[in-house]
Amino acid sequence: AGAGGGEQLLRLVLYAPRIEAGHSVWACGKAEGLGAWSVSNALPMLSVGSGLYVGQVAVKAGEEHEYKYFIADAQGNVVCKEKDVRKAVTDSGVKFAVRDEAFNYPTKVYKAAGVAIPVSGIKTRDSTGIGEFLDLKMVVDWCTKTGLQLIQILPINDSGEDPSPYSASSSFALHPSYVRPSAVCDYYAKTMGIDMSGCTGWATSLIEKLNKNWKIDHPKVLDEKRRIMDAIFDKVGQAKVMADEGLQKWLKDSASWVKVYAAFKVQLSKEKTCNNKWWDCTTWSRRAEDAEAMTAAGSEGYGEACRVFFVQYHLHLQLQEAARHAEMNGIAIKGDIPIGVTRCSSDVWAEPHLFKLDRNCGAPGDPEQNWGFPPYNWDAMHRDGCSWWRRRLQHMEQYFHAYRIDHVLGFFRMWEIPKHGGGGQYVPQGGLREAGLKNLRAIQTASNMMICGEDLGNVPPEVPPVLLELGILGLRVQRWCEGHTWKYDYLAVAAASCHDCSPCRLWWNEEWGSA
Repeated sequence: AGAGGGEQLLRLVLYAPRIEAGHSVWACGKAEGLGAWSVSNALPMLSVGSGLYVGQVAVKAGEEHEYKYFIADAQGNVVCKEKDVRKAVTDSGVKFAVRDEAFNYPTKVYKAAGVAIPVSGIKTRDSTGIGEFLDLKMVVDWCTKTGLQLIQILPINDSGEDPSPYSASSSFALHPSYVRPSAVCDYYAKTMGIDMSGCTGWATSLIEKLNKNWKIDHPKVLDEKRRIMDAIFDKVGQAKVMADEGLQKWLKDSASWVKVYAAFKVQLSKEKTCNNKWWDCTTWSRRAEDAEAMTAAGSEGYGEACRVFFVQYHLHLQLQEAARHAEMNGIAIKGDIPIGVTRCSSDVWAEPHLFKLDRNCGAPGDPEQNWGFPPYNWDAMHRDGCSWWRRRLQHMEQYFHAYRIDHVLGFFRMWEIPKHGGGGQYVPQGGLREAGLKNLRAIQTASNMMICGEDLGNVPPEVPPVLLELGILGLRVQRWCEGHTWKYDYLAVAAASCHDCSPCRLWWNEEWGSA
């Protein structure tokens, strides 16, 4: 519609890059077309992509018009609004007045410096052969002294006997290697008054024994910690361990995953003795539907399941202690989500329909990369609102303030290879923008953690605009960007290295010509 009779069109163009899925942008102001300061009658702004929103309203020409923008959720509730009132003076000599501006968020633009280090690498004098969750507290203290605000770690989920943190056998359970046995001894000495001196002495001798090797012996550490944790469990006694009110509350809070995981561990130990395809949990004689019966009191596997609960509970307590220490000191901890889970995992065992078990993930090239884990079945995941993803992220949120998505390109397309052969292809081959928006929006609303996507490699052109539109940070590694750090986008994690290349010191010492 054209303007006339002393009116003109005020065209608003707004840049608002941090809009969550389901949220909308509105303009509210003094003019009647802007709702007369009534939120319920405000002007809706239309998203045109790339974080841009446009709106148009007829106003009186030659006057000053006051307005501000706000963001509303799917129910129409205001979740964020600008503090200061904007003013636009229109000129009666033109038909259109255009305002090109950016949303003024009430909080300061977030910028932080941090350190990236795997938990396994934080080995201290108190560690038992490997960095442990409680060692994060020392990193927090160091960060407060050096002015850093964030600690990024690698995945910490149980990966079984595989030392790679990206070979998760559970998306919920924590890795037993990261528990500190001496702290578990202290817990029962203080809360139950049990004489733990024998186990404490054993834990102290293990620290001396395992820390003599400057390299981390993963199999040795895992076995020694299994033995001492079993000894602590036996010393306290199954009845007292399971009667702990704290453990019982944790079991209740973790009901969506912990019994299935415990049953998975119980059945895994059995399958290894009688099934030459034990690594493929779809061949097992028991299914996840039996988890309740397999972990019930009086069942054959109850004792072993209690030991699983016991270890996971103390891992939770120790990571939670480190996370709270970080929060109290104003330090954020950033977790990491592997792009996939292994075929022999409690996730595949419990919900096989969520994975394409006839294929493997990988990457094109010569030779072709075959990562060995099954791609996600996104169609099946979306049928229940991506419940598995939502549970996974809500579980992580009790420890972390942000998380990194490994190979975020996999949310747009994945190189899928037949399980028994080669010659893969990208799936899907088209509609990448739609696929990325749908998949990432589904997980974006699951938690309040900041999302950072690892967008390295052969990046399709659809990826950067979608990440920008959703407010998801990308990754920029200095040596792979020709050192042009001044060209980085605001929504970016800027790093000198990552776990796929040499660390800073090695880069400087051995590759000084390019450093």
